[in-house]
Amino acid sequence: MRIAKLILEMLFWMLAAGLMLFGAGVLIGFGVAPVLGYIAALVMLGTMPLLVRVARTLRRRRAAAAVSYLEQAVRLNLPLSRMLYAAQRSERGVLGARLGAFRQLLEEGYPIAAALEAGVPEIGERESGLIEAGERIGRLPQALHQIVAEQAADAARRQSNEITFYRTYPFVMAVVITSVLGMVMIFVMPKYEVIFRDFGLKLPPITQATLDVARVAAGPVMAVVSAAVLIWTGLALWQMFHPVRFTSFFDRRISDRLVWATPIAHGIARDRGLADAFDVIAGAIHNGMPIDRAFTEAANLNINTVLRDRIERWTLGVQAGTSLADAARAAAMPQLVVAMLGSIRGNGDAAGEVFGFLARYYRTRYSRTAALAAGAAVPLVVFVFGIIVACVALAMFLPIITLINSLTPAMQRI
Repeated sequence: MRIAKLILEMLFWMLAAGLMLFGAGVLIGFGVAPVLGYIAALVMLGTMPLLVRVARTLRRRRAAAAVSYLEQAVRLNLPLSRMLYAAQRSERGVLGARLGAFRQLLEEGYPIAAALEAGVPEIGERESGLIEAGERIGRLPQALHQIVAEQAADAARRQSNEITFYRTYPFVMAVVITSVLGMVMIFVMPKYEVIFRDFGLKLPPITQATLDVARVAAGPVMAVVSAAVLIWTGLALWQMFHPVRFTSFFDRRISDRLVWATPIAHGIARDRGLADAFDVIAGAIHNGMPIDRAFTEAANLNINTVLRDRIERWTLGVQAGTSLADAARAAAMPQLVVAMLGSIRGNGDAAGEVFGFLARYYRTRYSRTAALAAGAAVPLVVFVFGIIVACVALAMFLPIITLINSLTPAMQRI
């Protein structure tokens, strides 16, 4: 029932997005000029991710502010209810209401993580899981400090990287290229074929190949692009008004397995998940918890489900009395983890130090991989669409050059 409601709501927002784009194009096209109507639809399509980014930025800042207030209260050992009440009085709008709901749930006896997730729905699932684990193992100040530091670094990275570019550019270029190619196939290429047939010439290979591909794939490509634009704009509108995460409605196992099978995404998900899991294990051991309890807390984190299944198998091996290294090998953990754990004896402080080192190591790997992926996305997208535009341009202009070269000797003889 919940999924059916979400599907119907998504269909509504897709219809609203289609009517918005079509309405803007028709209104300006008939009122001013047809070309301006097409441009207006493209402008609306390009403006959508900017609006989504504004909405997401506001939600991200609300979540960061709530966690910052909580971290400050815990670090200074202040009463949470009074601190949140003071923060609620100092903030206005949605953030003040969120802090009030958070405070009310705490006063009703909810755990901190549950109250934060219910009162501030903008908080991420990963952050909520880390706070919950830190609360259970007695390392809540450390978990909150880590989250606040990561949110500050993420805000700085988002300001330095133009994330909106590769969320807007592909869709706008796909619509423009599809439209231009459709008009070329309808109005230009048939005339090229007639002219070249009359002169007994052959179309250039790239033009003929473009024409053959367009005849076969024009319909499916236009349908796919239209559907993608409707889905994308519908999702954009939906996310502007709903802070609820999609993982709250759908099973993550399918998407997580797809991420795990994708080369670059696999490394990012694995490194971040291992960093969080090893950090929780190291903190639990540092606080004197048994090793099996530490592994159980790590297995409850909100990480990739494939990795979580492996940590659960690792946990079962440790609980059965297998050594850390052998259990890690049986659970298909990375060779570095197996080798590092094989060098220690026992499950005491030495194991905690090793897990702390592994947490720092994989957190560094994740940061480096995420930065490289973000930096390579823009030039890769530009390169792909540059090739497509170059092929279309050559397909249009080479026939003219070929025709001029074939007619030049005849004109010189005259």
